[in-house]
Amino acid sequence: MLKKIFFAIMMIAITATTYSQNCDILEQVVKASGGREKLNSVKSTYAEIKTKVVQGQEMEMMMKMWTKGDNKFYMEQDIMGMTMKIGIDGNKGWMVNPMAGGTQDLPADQLGAIKNQNKRSAGFGLFSDWKEQGYKCEDLGVVDIDEKKCTKVKVTEKDNSVVTYYIDVITNLIHKFESSEQGMNIAVYFKQYQKKDGMFYPKKMETHVNGSLAATMDFIKFETNIDIDDAKFKKP
Repeated sequence: MLKKIFFAIMMIAITATTYSQNCDILEQVVKASGGREKLNSVKSTYAEIKTKVVQGQEMEMMMKMWTKGDNKFYMEQDIMGMTMKIGIDGNKGWMVNPMAGGTQDLPADQLGAIKNQNKRSAGFGLFSDWKEQGYKCEDLGVVDIDEKKCTKVKVTEKDNSVVTYYIDVITNLIHKFESSEQGMNIAVYFKQYQKKDGMFYPKKMETHVNGSLAATMDFIKFETNIDIDDAKFKKP
């Protein structure tokens, strides 16, 4: 179970019968998040995240995460005195896992899941290119989530992944998303937002796995457009 929780965290840690290519609510999220021009100006990010696992064996850990462009990702996660590393460089991914005996390539299904979940969990410019990505959506009406009125939207991505988003009707920011990855039902709640450089990004998040709270995440630091050497993303 602990292995599943770690996988859910590192990927973050997203009934109508007709689809519409012209989903207005996605454009409202783009505007509320800072606008397409600002969001598209972000070419790299760095984050430090304090994570608390509350399901199974409780523990706290620090995570550092770098992204560059659309297909470069690197993460370090300290777990019980050991450091797990995950890197994605284009269409290739790798993991250094001391608990599993060293460096290994990521299987295709895990690579795709991590790329998708990281994109969604960032909550930062998520829909800035929704038209180019060919997203389709279903507006499922307004529902109550955590005493908030939210528009429920089912989004089908280009690879046919299905994600259900709950968008705050007042702020037009994402409050929650639900998805299925690696046989797990994952729900991520964006509990608090912070404004930086005219854009909104999550400050505090909760990850639920199969209906139970698995972990909380607090963004201690978040920076954009920093210089990152491409070597950081390459397999050691």
